[in-house]
Amino acid sequence: QRTNQRKLQILSLKMRGSARVVGATLLVCSVLVGSSAAITADRGHAQGAGSLAFSLPLSVSGFSSLQRVNFNQRFAEQVLASPARSALRQYCPVYTTRPSSLSMAMVEAKEADPVGLAASASFQEAQGVGMKLGMQMVEQLEKAEQVDGDAKEVLNALLSHSDGARGWWVTSLTVAEMEPLFASDQGVDAMVDAVLANPDPNRRLLAMNVAMSTATAEYWKAEGNAANAEGSLTTKRRTTVLLRELLSSLSGLDTALAELRAAASGEQKEGEWVAFLDRWGYGPAQRTAIVAALDSVQA
Repeated sequence: QRTNQRKLQILSLKMRGSARVVGATLLVCSVLVGSSAAITADRGHAQGAGSLAFSLPLSVSGFSSLQRVNFNQRFAEQVLASPARSALRQYCPVYTTRPSSLSMAMVEAKEADPVGLAASASFQEAQGVGMKLGMQMVEQLEKAEQVDGDAKEVLNALLSHSDGARGWWVTSLTVAEMEPLFASDQGVDAMVDAVLANPDPNRRLLAMNVAMSTATAEYWKAEGNAANAEGSLTTKRRTTVLLRELLSSLSGLDTALAELRAAASGEQKEGEWVAFLDRWGYGPAQRTAIVAALDSVQA
């Protein structure tokens, strides 16, 4: 326990002052067993989350050796039991490049019952499930131009709970190989149907995704980092595709997006979305961009 506490202290000291806001394709907002643990930057940067546990700078090209710290079960449990846990779960849809090798191994060990695994997967397992499922769906679309019933059943199970949904969206909205899912009517329809069957937690997660990816893209544009901005814009574009398809059929989505827009525009002064935007320290330019992004969903 003392060793694990020391790890956290060392990481916190090393990263203090040098942490940077990460792109939407790389933001990881949970401490995971066996994967790169990360929170966002300090309050000096636009995506600041200074009240959270610690920060790691990420690059769009991949993780550095420091970022590939593998946290053991005890350390992960310590962090998730800390006051940061509620903030992480409440405010942070998770972005990453792809599942860790450990999460993939965990999935492979349990894949005899893919629906059962999807329905009960931890967040880390869900990333592995999401990667395998997404690539399976892409392959099906390429071969038969449709997603089969078995894949749809696994997707529905994955989106039926918070950890599963976050694991799916962190993968599907960011991984380059998943692009065919969003370029195909059949791929989009499969995701839309699964969301309609599971309004919660997906309604809120998709709203958060479009806001956070938009704000992060604005940050990187201001920094002159086109590559990182493009990663964030990919997440924004994919999320927008889904929101447009869901707007007329997903109960409560129009209300959630209207409330988020009112918070970003300053029309609303308190409430869940005001707290969300304040928590991430989004500035005027980012909030204006969020308003425009939400308006484009309605276009």
